Amino acid sequence: MKRIFLAIGILLSIADGYGQTRPKIKALRPGDRVPEIVFSPLNQSGKKSIKLSSLKGKVVILDFWASYCASCITFFKHSADLQDAFEKDVQIITVIPSNVNDNEARIRKVIKNWESYHQEKFTLPVVLQDKQSAQYFPWSSFPHFVWIDRNGVFRGISKEQGIDERAMKWAVADAYDSMKLAASSIDFPVNTPWIELLDPAQQNDLRIRTALFDALPGMLTNWGFSYDSVGHRTGLRINNLNCIAFYQAVCPELRSMPDNRFRFPTDKKEAVYCFEAVHRPLPEAVQQQWLKNQFDFYFGLQTSLVDTLVDCWVLTTNGTTVYPSVYKEEYTNLYERGVGKYALRHADPSLLMSYLNDVSTVPVQDESGVDFPIDLEIPAVTPMEEISMALEKYGLRLSRVRRNIQLFIGRPVGQLH
Repeated sequence: MKRIFLAIGILLSIADGYGQTRPKIKALRPGDRVPEIVFSPLNQSGKKSIKLSSLKGKVVILDFWASYCASCITFFKHSADLQDAFEKDVQIITVIPSNVNDNEARIRKVIKNWESYHQEKFTLPVVLQDKQSAQYFPWSSFPHFVWIDRNGVFRGISKEQGIDERAMKWAVADAYDSMKLAASSIDFPVNTPWIELLDPAQQNDLRIRTALFDALPGMLTNWGFSYDSVGHRTGLRINNLNCIAFYQAVCPELRSMPDNRFRFPTDKKEAVYCFEAVHRPLPEAVQQQWLKNQFDFYFGLQTSLVDTLVDCWVLTTNGTTVYPSVYKEEYTNLYERGVGKYALRHADPSLLMSYLNDVSTVPVQDESGVDFPIDLEIPAVTPMEEISMALEKYGLRLSRVRRNIQLFIGRPVGQLH
């Protein structure tokens, strides 16, 4: 039997004084007809706009992405090939939502770099700062794909693993039941939350409901917030993630922190859970602290950001920095994690650090000051000493030292020292 841990509480009455701007457009659910959306692509010469209604008779797939999402950009080649193969029956449109901090210059640079790397034109429509679709289809992570059938009906959302030739054939044949699509990227059912443990008469007095569940097989791995404009409630749902991802979901300062800077008990780092919270709207900072406290309670931890002296790797120059011949070219900026190997394709130093922290069990600090692109292709299991040797061609090296590093530490309650 599934274990369910429940916490029910009443917020201080002052919390009810805080509101939240209600969304102007209601999120759609599977089976809803999608209202007219007018897309204005950046890269469609001769076409100033594309109306969703003009695509009736085709399956429409909205590919939500952002310039900082390397996996999104890497996946474009796969999407472009599928578009060519199903040109008569499918239209893929790439969408950067309005609540993402991207601009036209940055997006055009991404497209230019992609075309340079693949030696082909980027033909998928690119829509920037789209407001309507972002509200119709709330999102929690990139990339994700919205499926709209031939008759303009919203069928569901999938991650990139659900975009392949078989899925395309199912969609063209209206066999959506075979695709196991999610109801939304956030998948927060505002009318039927997971936790229905109170008498209906108590619903009006309810302020907080939270629950931690075991992992749910078959559910998408993601997290996200949603808002119920009818019940005036905010919801957070976390699906099949470990406790590190829980804290990253509610603490923005932790989202860019590599996993090797989280010091948690091994069993907490490896197990995955699902979580749901339903509560009245709160100021953002109050909500973040309250949810963090909920996680501490459920996981039996006391968590804090701590500056401490630890062993780490430091990337430095060896005094003879070697600038590559392509230094003045644009970054392709790809970090590929394939089967059995990692590859950096003309990547900027920040992606190099992402790679080094992915493969190192201890933190890696950049003290090199380099600003040129890096190309590496290394087996997935490679000692840091060998990676250091591979970086020598750029005049770089990795050294094992002790540094004062900020860590996020979770100590079991009762073991606080």
